[in-house]
Amino acid sequence: PLLLAACRCVGEQDFAELVHILEKFAFRYKNICDGHATAASRKYYETAKELRQGTVPSKVIWNELKRGLRDLIKERASDDKFKAQLQEKLRYDHPSQRGNIREFFTTLDDYWSWLRQGAHGSPKYSRESVVDIDQATIEHIYPQNAPTADRNAVLEERKHRLGNLTCWDPRDNVAAGNKPFTDKKGLYALSKSACTQALSSLPAWDLGQYESRLESLLNDACKVFVV
Repeated sequence: PLLLAACRCVGEQDFAELVHILEKFAFRYKNICDGHATAASRKYYETAKELRQGTVPSKVIWNELKRGLRDLIKERASDDKFKAQLQEKLRYDHPSQRGNIREFFTTLDDYWSWLRQGAHGSPKYSRESVVDIDQATIEHIYPQNAPTADRNAVLEERKHRLGNLTCWDPRDNVAAGNKPFTDKKGLYALSKSACTQALSSLPAWDLGQYESRLESLLNDACKVFVV
């Protein structure tokens, strides 16, 4: 109802902003933290009614909507809970979560420049390219099926977890297969995905790099998935 009301009552730019607000909120609040839909729906319906009444500028309405959604995040999807649930849910061996894994990495890619420049002010995303999330490919940094000679017991236990995952852009050459990290660095350097390209600067892939990257991903997520 909210999107239908906005489609009829606001311009294209304001509609796009609303979609962006709801996408990030829904991912954090509902997809990852299992927030109850009723509380969010109540805010959606209030906003839809205000739009149809047409008595308040849409920019003001979006500000009110964002305040309400921020309160729900604070109450039911805090940073600590969000981080814990990201680690628990976004595992490759949970097949139902693979769409969320692709959304997670492609969204971070959209904000990569802003994040690496210090994440100052409101999140700013890049408009340079549009990626079909369904066409993105999930990549295991430590291979999903490592050859016996290259197996690492510590990483083997973590191979399906978020810190060991990244995404190939649909335009990338993904012929890396189950090669070791050192053999894949060249392909990572050429990736259109900023998250994946950054891996090429690492000297090796071990437990220390895994834990450092996981911490960075979780912190970045808390900066990006806000309203």
